[in-house]
Amino acid sequence: MNDYERFNNKTQGEVNQLIFEYGQASDLDSTQNDSPTVREMLSLANKYPTITYSGYIIKKPRPDWRVSLDSFEFTELTAEQTLELMTEYRHADELSYDKVGDTYTFRAWWD
Repeated sequence: MNDYERFNNKTQGEVNQLIFEYGQASDLDSTQNDSPTVREMLSLANKYPTITYSGYIIKKPRPDWRVSLDSFEFTELTAEQTLELMTEYRHADELSYDKVGDTYTFRAWWD
């Protein structure tokens, strides 16, 4: 049985569904190393509706079953928003941004 499953590019609603399905015991105040908490990451969708999340599921019967988030990505950002995010999450293990037309993308990942 595979008790680990990776997921990528999920919306806030999709992550909430995963938590409901697989991670009822998930501590929303847990972190992936020095990342923001799951709760903090999910709340970013209120300000940045284009955010998507990546992470993994640890399934039962493992005693540490949960849904964990280890990265997020934003699209359609202004230069000001991108700079704000780069400053806020400068301690992530990996940061990247790119200009796409007149807007920017931004990604932060924690090991």
